[in-house]
Amino acid sequence: MAIFQFFKFIIQSSCQFYSQEEATWSNNLVKQAKKQKIKSNRVNKQNKQIFNNPKVFVKNHITKKQIKQKMWTIHQMFNSKMTNLIMDSKLKLIKQILAKINL
Repeated sequence: MAIFQFFKFIIQSSCQFYSQEEATWSNNLVKQAKKQKIKSNRVNKQNKQIFNNPKVFVKNHITKKQIKQKMWTIHQMFNSKMTNLIMDSKLKLIKQILAKINL
């Protein structure tokens, strides 16, 4: 009978422990969700202020069009440098061939 009481006590205490752990875990999840909601609300308010005020938007943000323009200028510069290098190498080859012919 004493062994039965002992095991009953162990089972009850372990159940209480796990229920307390589960309660604290769920409370932590609720707290995290509230914090994230508060943070997202702050971000949304900041975004609304930025989008509603065009001056702030222009100062703080680069638009997609500006990014495309910058990428295009970089692309053109790269292409022009590459064509210059290719033309230089071709001119060198032509000069070498002409030098061989003249010899």
